[in-house]
Amino acid sequence: MELLKLPYLVHLKILSCLEPFEHFFLGLCSKKSALLIRRIRPNFDATTIDLGQYTIKTQNKGTRGDDLIMWTTYYHPKTIDLLTGYNGRTIRCRITLHPKRKIPILWCREKHLKSLPIAINSAICDVFNTSSEIRIMADMGKLTEFPEVDSVDNLLEYCGSVDQIEYQNFFDRINIRNCARLSSGFLVKSNAHVFSVNHLNCCNSKWLTRDHLLNFKGQSALFQRATQIKNDDLIAFIENWLAGSNTKLQSLMVKGDVFRPDLSYDKDKILKNFETVPWNPEVRERRFKYPPGMTYLSRTDVMDCAFGVDILRERDNLLATILIDSNKFRFFVWHDRFPKDNNPIMRSAARHMPPCYVIGSIFF
Repeated sequence: MELLKLPYLVHLKILSCLEPFEHFFLGLCSKKSALLIRRIRPNFDATTIDLGQYTIKTQNKGTRGDDLIMWTTYYHPKTIDLLTGYNGRTIRCRITLHPKRKIPILWCREKHLKSLPIAINSAICDVFNTSSEIRIMADMGKLTEFPEVDSVDNLLEYCGSVDQIEYQNFFDRINIRNCARLSSGFLVKSNAHVFSVNHLNCCNSKWLTRDHLLNFKGQSALFQRATQIKNDDLIAFIENWLAGSNTKLQSLMVKGDVFRPDLSYDKDKILKNFETVPWNPEVRERRFKYPPGMTYLSRTDVMDCAFGVDILRERDNLLATILIDSNKFRFFVWHDRFPKDNNPIMRSAARHMPPCYVIGSIFF
C-alpha cells in the first residue's frame, strides 16, 4: 500500500480528511494500516449495536455519538471478503453508501444476518482498539434476528410486538454480564437470569411482585411504575436484606404510580418494624455514590441521603439508608461510607427540559 510509504505527518494530514468509516475500512486492509489508524485516536471509546435500525453507533465517555455503519441482507454477485476470521468463517459483503445518511451499508447473504452485526462490531473494536464490550439495543419484535451470541455485556430492549413466551424464553437463554434496561413492560419471571445482572433498570414494572424484589441478586436496580408493590412487600424486602441473603446489593429504588395516591407508601408503617437512626455525618457521607449502572435523569438529587434513616446489619456491619417519599422507595447500602469523587453531575437545560441530575454512567 503506497499510503504507508509516506512520511508520518503526511499520514496524519490525509487521515484528518477521512470519515471514521473510511478509517475503519483502511484499518481492515492490513495490520500495519490498523496500527496507523490507532495512532490518530478515534473520537469514540465504545460502540453500540442497534438491531432495530441495523446500525453500529459510536459512544464517547458515556454519551451518544454518531451512526458509523449499517448492514442489511441482499445477495449480489459483486461482493468481497470483507470480514474474515470471525468464528472461523468469512463473510462476503457488498458496500454501498446510504444516499441520505452518508454512511456505508454492508450487504450480505441472509445466512449471515445474525453474525454480521457482531462481526462488524468486533472488527471496529479491533481496528480502533476500543472497548470490546457487546452493547445491544434490541427491538423485541425482531428477536428472530438477534445475533448468535449467548451473552452480552449491556442490553437495552424496547417495545415491539412479541409473544410473551418468546420474550421469557429469550431472557432464560441470554446471559447479560453487566447491565440491562427493560422497557417493554412484559412480565419477567422472578427466577430469570436477568435478576442476577449487576445493574437492572425496568421502565415499566407493573408486573413486579415481592418475589422479584427478594430474588434480585445484583448490585443496583430501578423499578418504575411498580403498581403492585405495597408496604408489606417493602417490609419483607428490608427484612430479607437484614437476614443477610444479599451481599452484593448497593442500590434498589422502587417508584409507584404518581397518579395513584391511594397506592403511596406509608413511611411510618414501614419504618416502625425496624431500629433506625437519623443521619450522623461522623458515620457516613451525606450523598450516596451510585454504582455504574444505566444512566437516567432526575430533577432532584435522589442520591442525597441527609433526610434518610439508617439501619445496621449486624452480621457484617453493613449500613443501609432508607428513604421513603409518597410513591418512591430508595434503599442504599454503604459498602464505602465515605466515597470519593462523588459530586453530582448536572445536565444543562435543553429546549423545554429543565436542568437534571445525571445518575449512572452506562448510556445507549
